[in-house]
Amino acid sequence: MKQRDAILKIVERTLHAIVLCLATMIVFVGAGGCDTSSPRGQIPGVLQSAPPLEEFDGNNNYRPYYRTAEMNTPRYLHQAIAHSGGLIWVFGGSDERGLSALDSVEFYDQSTFDDDVPPLESITGLWIDTNIEGDPITFINGARLLFTATEIGNSDILLIGGTTNLLTGLIHARAEAFEPSERLFRLVEGEMREPRFRHTSTVLSTGGVLIAGGQAFTTVTVIDEEIPEGQPGRERQETRFPSTSTCEWFLPTDDAFDYVRLLDNEAELTTLQTRRGRSDHAFGRLAGPDNILNGPDDMFFVTAGLQTLSAVSGLAPQNKMPGGGGFDLMTSVEVFDAGTNIFTLIASVRLTDGRLDKPYAINLGQFNDFTIDGVLGMGNSVLVTHGNVGGGCPITPFTDQLFLATYTPGAGPAQGIRFFESREDIFFSHIQHAEYIPPGGAPIAGVQVARCATNPVPMPRFLEPLVQGVDRQQTWVFSLAGVDIFGPPCSYNHSSAAMLAGCVFDPFFNVPVALVNNLDPRNLGNARRANPQNFLGIVGAWFTMDGHIDGTIDSWGGVSADRWAENRGLQRAYTVCTPLAGVDGRLGSFDDRILLTGGGRSYQSQGGEPTTPSAELFLPPGSSAFNRD
Repeated sequence: MKQRDAILKIVERTLHAIVLCLATMIVFVGAGGCDTSSPRGQIPGVLQSAPPLEEFDGNNNYRPYYRTAEMNTPRYLHQAIAHSGGLIWVFGGSDERGLSALDSVEFYDQSTFDDDVPPLESITGLWIDTNIEGDPITFINGARLLFTATEIGNSDILLIGGTTNLLTGLIHARAEAFEPSERLFRLVEGEMREPRFRHTSTVLSTGGVLIAGGQAFTTVTVIDEEIPEGQPGRERQETRFPSTSTCEWFLPTDDAFDYVRLLDNEAELTTLQTRRGRSDHAFGRLAGPDNILNGPDDMFFVTAGLQTLSAVSGLAPQNKMPGGGGFDLMTSVEVFDAGTNIFTLIASVRLTDGRLDKPYAINLGQFNDFTIDGVLGMGNSVLVTHGNVGGGCPITPFTDQLFLATYTPGAGPAQGIRFFESREDIFFSHIQHAEYIPPGGAPIAGVQVARCATNPVPMPRFLEPLVQGVDRQQTWVFSLAGVDIFGPPCSYNHSSAAMLAGCVFDPFFNVPVALVNNLDPRNLGNARRANPQNFLGIVGAWFTMDGHIDGTIDSWGGVSADRWAENRGLQRAYTVCTPLAGVDGRLGSFDDRILLTGGGRSYQSQGGEPTTPSAELFLPPGSSAFNRD
């Protein structure tokens, strides 16, 4: 009987969605057809098609931002995920500086629009926060922030950990699984082994989800020495939130959590190698010894974040504010080997600057395992970027770092992995915003800024290969909005022309050889000869995105900084950027866009007032050239 009722309910929902779609077919036909929040299976990989947009206006000015409809609940400190079904889902967060969390969910559907309101700049696109019956979509287990949202193998989105506020609120022990096709939540059967927040969640090739580090909850006994022994109030219990080194799995087949154990010794638990663990760290994917990213032997790169003082000392943080309480910045690098369940501390490389508040480790081999001149191993190049140093003045580090890895199987832990850093210290080619102004000598930095409170987005870009047989699709990294913090005295830069323009990391552009040696900046052999360890020849550089982009050094840096007034986005802190399919409806192609969801008007007050409009589209340079019919 229960099975029959469940089937009838699914049929009822499906019919309901079809009836709504047919009733408004005249609206939907022009925007790409009916949507029931499920992946379209007729053409593999094709999701939602978007209307064509241009990044240049009628006067040939670069204006890449387009306003969408308003979110139903403007928010920040939230999670957003580009789901395989084609929709952007947004979960939780806060709209009052983290003092309370949200339990609401909404999604962006670019194939629909409201016929009763004036046309939007983005032409189509609605934010919807209701299920198929029209009721609000909300969490089952209460509001969350500082949690993770991860798509697992059955297309469910798993919400793990998190907390109700940035003060002393509870930490969630129960995870929730969201079914996008049904727009319904269900509670995962088992509780987490150690409830936590500011952790990472990563899907492994086995289908399990690895939850690493973060901060947990404990209580400590505090003694007031001014009160005599035996008198009331001398001892009191206080909450603390120390970082943890423990790791656990979520196993979809069991619908439960369990501690991670060593494969050759199940009596021993797998832990991070840092003594008191890590929180707010970066966790990136590495190609294994086969040098092919997303293969069965992939490993994982762990760095940055913070390590709190211990709970035993009583000096662990008393609240969950970013960088609150006693902590040490982490500059070490670890590698997780999924074949042995062992974390290995890497002695040969480390970060120049510690980073917390959402640092990122981005693998540049996401769209092609080969360099433009045909060398295998792009999946072993990792860019560490974004974040700040925390504390009273959380300065954003200017210089990012690029690490490259090689393997010598059998020559040590983690398949004999070895790292080295590709970096040009003299020329600061890894500053997130640096204007390189030719001719000659060291480049003059027109403006230098770094970013936190936003996330970088790796996207495919078109680069003509230097040898035959290499795919033209390569990874560039885009970054929009956020905040730059510099001092002393501590100054928060949200709204300068530089911050309101976007920036992009081009991994194949070698600034020093172009400016000093007058050589082809994309001849990777130059970098290989200068540093024999750099087998990939990758140096790379960040550039601002302006109205004179054709890939040459003159156009990137030869225009004065006042042009940024034409390119401005909106002030957004704690926003989330996600890739979105363009006109071809296929995520991971050259006409993809970026959707900026949520964000606040300030950083130092954990978001402040929500930014309006609460969401907007960004067209990367050149994307409109690929969105013709």
